[in-house]
Amino acid sequence: MKNLLFILVIVAFSVVSCELERSNPLDPDNNSSIDVPTKISNVSITSSGSGSVTKWVKVEWQSTEDADAYMVYRALDYDGSYVSIVPQGIPNTSDTTCSYRDNDVYAGNYYWYRIAGRSEEGLIGPLSTPVGRGVE
Repeated sequence: MKNLLFILVIVAFSVVSCELERSNPLDPDNNSSIDVPTKISNVSITSSGSGSVTKWVKVEWQSTEDADAYMVYRALDYDGSYVSIVPQGIPNTSDTTCSYRDNDVYAGNYYWYRIAGRSEEGLIGPLSTPVGRGVE
C-alpha cells in the first residue's frame, strides 16, 4: 500500500511540474531578469610554430554584451568529452575580442576547443562550434 501511495505522489508531482511554463531550461524558477548568454561565434585558433620550443594554442573569439565571463573547454577529439580548462572563467572586458592561451599542450597532438558565455548569475550559455588545431 505504501508503494502504491508513493507511486501516485510521484506521478502527480510529475504531471504538475511538467505543466509549468519555462522559457529558459537553465533557470527553473523562470526569473525573467536572468538571460542565458548567447552562443559564441567567430572562434579562431593559432598555435606555436614547428620550431618553437614552448608549445601553445591561442583561442580567440568575439565578446558578447550578455556574458560576464567565458568558459573555455578542450577535447582531443571533435566529438570528444570537452573539459573546462579555466574553471573560474575568463572575465569579460571592454575589448571586442577575447582570447585564451593554452600552454598545456604537446607536440603531435590535435586539440579541439569550445567557448561558452557565463552570466553574472552563473548560467552557462550554449557551447560554440568546435574548432581544432594540431600542435607541431
